[in-house]
Amino acid sequence: MARQRAFQDCLGNKIVMECRDLQYVSSSGLGAFISGGKKLGPDGKLVFATLSRHVQNLFEMAGIANLFQICGSKEDALRQLGAQ
Repeated sequence: MARQRAFQDCLGNKIVMECRDLQYVSSSGLGAFISGGKKLGPDGKLVFATLSRHVQNLFEMAGIANLFQICGSKEDALRQLGAQ
């Protein structure tokens, strides 16, 4: 929780999660993503970049792929946030 606050303070309410090396997400991890996204508030945005096919399929099966924007690259995600 403290780490999330520190990360959020540093980046404001717009976050890109670069997930190139992420191979597995547990149900607790999915819950943390949902909770973190909600804590960003109505003007906040959590964007995922470079999800593996396996993790993207997991997001789709769990029904959370439509809650977040998913981009193919970190650069695309930053453009979506208007950071570049």
